[in-house]
Amino acid sequence: MRDVELILDTVIRENKAVVNDWLDNKPGAWGALSGKAIIAVNKSLGRTLNEGEKRLVWKLLWDKLMEIKDRKL
Repeated sequence: MRDVELILDTVIRENKAVVNDWLDNKPGAWGALSGKAIIAVNKSLGRTLNEGEKRLVWKLLWDKLMEIKDRKL
């Protein structure tokens, strides 16, 4: 799990503009970030995630983004 969290930290760090778009509720920002996260985890594992694994990645990403949002408020 820690590896996935590190991957998500990298996705967030490398996509600050999209994170800011998400914070501003711009359309497409969540889809862009969630897609990048899934691609990064797939690449790290060397395989495609199943639906349950994707949902877990999305939840972890959402939680990280909410932490960022809470710090900004």
